[in-house]
Amino acid sequence: MYRAVNWTSKADLVAVRGDEVVRVQVKTGAHLNGKFHYPKPVTDSYDLLIVVDHKGNIVIEEYRSGI
Repeated sequence: MYRAVNWTSKADLVAVRGDEVVRVQVKTGAHLNGKFHYPKPVTDSYDLLIVVDHKGNIVIEEYRSGI
């Protein structure tokens, strides 16, 4: 398991299982006016985008398999 050393890393985590490598980007979001808002990732250097709100709810916003 890899964890980003600083904010300039292109992914927050890298998960490895067998031959599969998944780059994970994690963002903090919030529910406003009935919609889930979060800052869009600056780069496209991730395979899995996970958003966590302040109550600890986790939402998988995007998963790109086969990348």
